[in-house]
Amino acid sequence: MTEELPILFCESKEDWDIWLNQNGLISKGVRLQIYKKQSGVRSITYAEAKLNGQWEKANAFFQALDATNRYAILFRLGKVSKPEKRLEKIQSFIQMLAKGEKFYN
Repeated sequence: MTEELPILFCESKEDWDIWLNQNGLISKGVRLQIYKKQSGVRSITYAEAKLNGQWEKANAFFQALDATNRYAILFRLGKVSKPEKRLEKIQSFIQMLAKGEKFYN
């Protein structure tokens, strides 16, 4: 039987950012509850939850990288021992990858 992920409700992007900063590196995952605009319930939007599209661009670029560049990113993340520093590194890599940048040509 698979473990159920907790359901998280965030009214704003700021709430989501706070949760990510506190739990992003230690949580196995979360199911983010997003309400439709017509519901009248204020909640984070899908776009806000996905870092305004940066995540999709970064993930697509990461998947297209060769093994050397993927290893360079994963190696650098593995060398960071403090969770808060690892989160900073991940955020900088997401920005780098979203711009189409890589370590080796």
